[in-house]
Amino acid sequence: MNTKTEFTFGKLYKDINTSNTLKRFAMQVSPMQHFRELYVNAIEGGATRVEVTSDHDTYKRIGVSRLCVKDNGNGMTADELKLYIGNHNSSSKSKTSGVHDNFGIGAKATCLTWNKYGLVYLSYTKSGNSMVWLAYSEKANSYVMRTVDVYEWDEENNRPFTDDKGKPNYVLSDSVIDLDLLEETYKDEGFEGVKWWNILPSGGSRYGTVVVLCGNHRKDNTALHDADGNPITVRDIRGYYTQRFSDLDRILSVGFYQPHATDLKLVTGSSNKQFALGLRELLDRNNYISEHQMFKDWKVETLISSSSSLNSKENSKITTAQNIHLRKGMIFFEYRGEFYNIKGGYNVLKSFGINQKDVARRTVLIITPPEFQEDKNTGTYSGAFPSETRDQLKFVTGQYGRNELKDEFLTTTKELNYDWLKTEYDLDKPPMLAKLLEEAFEKQVSQISSTSEDDLKKYASMFSTMRTTRKREEEKRFVADSEGVNDFTPGELSAANGTPTNNKNQRETESNEKRGESSSGGSVANNPEVGKEGGEVKGREVNKRRNEPVIKVMWKRHAANDELDSDEFENFLYDDGVVYPFRYDHSEKGGILYGNKDHDIWKEISIFHRKGFRNAESEAVYKGIIEIVKDTYISSARLSIMHIKNQRKADRKININERTTPQCLSFMTYGVSHLASKVEQRIIKELELKRKK
Repeated sequence: MNTKTEFTFGKLYKDINTSNTLKRFAMQVSPMQHFRELYVNAIEGGATRVEVTSDHDTYKRIGVSRLCVKDNGNGMTADELKLYIGNHNSSSKSKTSGVHDNFGIGAKATCLTWNKYGLVYLSYTKSGNSMVWLAYSEKANSYVMRTVDVYEWDEENNRPFTDDKGKPNYVLSDSVIDLDLLEETYKDEGFEGVKWWNILPSGGSRYGTVVVLCGNHRKDNTALHDADGNPITVRDIRGYYTQRFSDLDRILSVGFYQPHATDLKLVTGSSNKQFALGLRELLDRNNYISEHQMFKDWKVETLISSSSSLNSKENSKITTAQNIHLRKGMIFFEYRGEFYNIKGGYNVLKSFGINQKDVARRTVLIITPPEFQEDKNTGTYSGAFPSETRDQLKFVTGQYGRNELKDEFLTTTKELNYDWLKTEYDLDKPPMLAKLLEEAFEKQVSQISSTSEDDLKKYASMFSTMRTTRKREEEKRFVADSEGVNDFTPGELSAANGTPTNNKNQRETESNEKRGESSSGGSVANNPEVGKEGGEVKGREVNKRRNEPVIKVMWKRHAANDELDSDEFENFLYDDGVVYPFRYDHSEKGGILYGNKDHDIWKEISIFHRKGFRNAESEAVYKGIIEIVKDTYISSARLSIMHIKNQRKADRKININERTTPQCLSFMTYGVSHLASKVEQRIIKELELKRKK
């Protein structure tokens, strides 16, 4: 039978330019975001069981594997389907939802743009069974609800009306189609080749909802690809749910019928479905040990594998059922049982001070920021909440104006910033993690030894010779004031001020200095300030301004109070009981930046760099790398202080002491990733220079 189908639009799904709105929304989210939206909608609809699967009968009839999400929840009546599915941004939660609630628009927004042929909702309730078919209408340039030809039904006699020849009369259905009437009309061949009334809720339940994704055309295998058209498997889907949710409590099962199941050697039928695990369930099953800490209002949970190492066989146990890779370590931000801002890899964990690869790959951090709250009495608000796309967390803090409370915070929303937490965590790691890092470090140090006597002879004096040569050159080029104070070069001053460097003037200055002339035209040789060594690091003479703040740099050794009477020692112990690599004493004219000469951080960073160079195994080369590391990082700290001082010129309210605490200086230096590249470049340069010589 040739059936006539039409699109209903205008009154239903009446948002102006809906297709473009949905398209922009879909472009901002993950291509697998629809799995999250459909699952959450099912749970909020009262479901205790959810299945992500494909319909076996559909595949047998038309040879297409269509993605289905089934649940055993409350379902929706015909009126509810028309209201909530037939209109964009019209969820039952839309009017009352706060920033923490799931708005209920995500399923349509993440599915419709790549299911133009059809996004079908099948709902089974006590009041009846209904179907809504959303599709794209080129005529309306929007997504609308399909209508179909069905029997004109005689309710009194419970049969269709017929014409004079005894043939059933057809009428155009409502936008919400009665499934029982659809079955009566198309029970032999099915509608669009599919017997929709046979696609039942999860577990064969009498009530619930089924969402079928029909793709962009009739033969689109939506169970085989994501929203961007990338191939996916059952493991990919389970892995997505594992990384997205904390606990799934044996509610969600994932499995497909043939042929999609053949890649996992699964048997056609219900036996191929396996429960997906939430992240905490997966880690608990694999014996991860957990430690909790609070940093202000932020909760950090450190989970470490109890296994001393994760070989390929052990890692396979974790990833067989769930396609999630924990071998390199990961960081998750948890919010009401879901994970956002997911990051992974050694470099991410390294920024938290987990700088041993063997430990990092066994470590998972779950960070829970404080939730958004507002105080109507004081007009203040603060905390984290999800973005509209439900894939990122936002964080905002502030105070409303004198008017009634409004959503003003939406205009001042910021990305989730946790830079401060990296330093806090690094300085106060859980005891178990700190012990593992210490053991890994000691093991690494003990394994580093010279294996070639020739290498020792070749490189033993390389760095010391280079440093001696460089020092002699610097004595000719560098000057210091009467106290041995460092000044910045023009390039450093420009970087601190955020202004471009005048390379031409800088080259002229350096050229004058090489000829024995000062930048102001006088002779360096006749300058009485040249050669005084009050400080350990001397600065190059520049065209100085009289009121320019000056930063002195001094390397000292940490000592207890009874040793502080010696000039060689300094106290790097801060109020929080931690020994830091830096300490800064501020003064209006300048200040002194002290570097902790023997801090372990320099050794740790140097070992990291040492492993990247084939000929850097000898102890002499290792010590040379340490010197490069210390010089690079203290220079960065000094530039950071200068930048803060320049900011204070524009805003006198800035408290320099608060911004140059040991914690702040630590983060601004060894927590900055680009400094690692600087160190490597200097090591390569010195090695190359030595080879040329």
